[in-house]
Amino acid sequence: MKRKRTLLMAAAGLAVYIALVFAMTAAEKGLPGAGIRSPWDAAWYTITTLTTVGYGDYVPVSLPGRMIGAVLMVLSMGLWAALIGTIWSLVRGVLLPFRRVARISRKPWYVFSERNEAAESLARDLLGSDTGSRVIFCDDGENRNRNGMPRCVSVPQDILTLMLYGPARRAERTVFLTGQDGWANAALAQRLLPLCGRVYSRGKEAAQVEGVRAFDEASLCARRFWHEHPAGQNESVFLICGDGELARELLNHGLLACCRQPFHTTVFHVFGDWAAYRRIHAELGAVLAINALDSGKDSVIFHEEAWNADRSLLESADRILFAADDGRMNAVTAAELTQAFPVRGALFAATGLPVAGAVRFGDTESLYTAEMVMHQAMDRQACALHRAYCERTGGTVSWQELSPFLQDSNRAAADHLLTKVRLLLSDDQVMHADGEACRRAAMCFAALTPDQREDCRRNEHMRWWVFHALYNWRWAPDRDDALRLHPCMVPYEQLSAEERAKDDGAWEMIDAIAREEIT
Repeated sequence: MKRKRTLLMAAAGLAVYIALVFAMTAAEKGLPGAGIRSPWDAAWYTITTLTTVGYGDYVPVSLPGRMIGAVLMVLSMGLWAALIGTIWSLVRGVLLPFRRVARISRKPWYVFSERNEAAESLARDLLGSDTGSRVIFCDDGENRNRNGMPRCVSVPQDILTLMLYGPARRAERTVFLTGQDGWANAALAQRLLPLCGRVYSRGKEAAQVEGVRAFDEASLCARRFWHEHPAGQNESVFLICGDGELARELLNHGLLACCRQPFHTTVFHVFGDWAAYRRIHAELGAVLAINALDSGKDSVIFHEEAWNADRSLLESADRILFAADDGRMNAVTAAELTQAFPVRGALFAATGLPVAGAVRFGDTESLYTAEMVMHQAMDRQACALHRAYCERTGGTVSWQELSPFLQDSNRAAADHLLTKVRLLLSDDQVMHADGEACRRAAMCFAALTPDQREDCRRNEHMRWWVFHALYNWRWAPDRDDALRLHPCMVPYEQLSAEERAKDDGAWEMIDAIAREEIT
């Protein structure tokens, strides 16, 4: 913004100068004894006057011409001060930052389009894990000297120009678009992608831009929550208080990660304005019980009343999640709950503030890490599942070639892997689907009776159905991916024997994951 103002002022000054030149030409041209007869003569006179040289070869003879000359004489006093200031601003604002970039350009480096709390958290993690790297923040110039981290520089917000001065190898350029405006990030991502090895864009808006890795704060938070706090065998009633992006993602990921039918039934009670959510996910009613309880289905109960209107529900819930997009509000309401009501279940609050009796989650430091944003940890098992599937079916499509929908499908299957392991082992103490846990679970699966295997198949089909229902897939006799139609969008009992047998694959892949994790 500051540079834009400087350019506007320079343009305005140039326009005034040109106007003075032509005004003097018009005033002097044609007068007896006048030496100034063309704009070039007037320009030469103005230059000698502004620089205080004053050769005297051209002198205005008219009153308007002398008045313009007087103006130029007065302006000459501030000319050199303005010129020196402009040169210093150019050196400080452009040349020095590019000099800083040049010093570190031989190293692998990361560029952040905007300096904020999320960007600084991610930068600290990157610098800690990759000691040979460097970080460049693009800002408005106000924070250039406030790095607070080693191996960092700050430069003006002109990322396109900056990339031209980057390292010669395109693969070494990694850009994180960390602004709050997802659409602006997506637009900039398209422009930068040809110049960079990797572009990570904040917000779901860039998810459909081929080659750009999108990361969404609410989705990251929800996935991490259900990874770190999987549903226990004795937990079945969950309350989600909030109706923003985070609450919606917690419900979406919870419906998939907590899918345990026919072993356990899960009921989600959600509070707030969920009318838009229900319109967007209209097909959920085909697989879930909506605003009703059903022993054969998981349920979602949408409450229009306040979260604290039903005391008996609060006291009977196994978990209560305060998940508004405002972290301070979550802290306040969680504190209100603990002070006013007896609570049997676990209490969680998405906030960075301390809350007595509540487990906090979703703070910036835990979400904005290289493992989370670059999908290094949470996609590792999804990629392993895809490789195992390709080995099983003879497929040759790589992970990078998968569509965003199929990548999300693999992520959902990977997120459910821990649930499968815990079901097979009947052990709530297992918190990670690592190699050893998967090995023991695979042994348990191999020892199941035919009826028990049938229940496992039923569970996988239900999870698959819920995932596709979230994307509004519907039943049709013939599959059509473009119209999101699939013949398997039916209860398990209506599947053919061949289709039922395919659901064994998701459980048998636990053994493949075990071998890969251990090796």
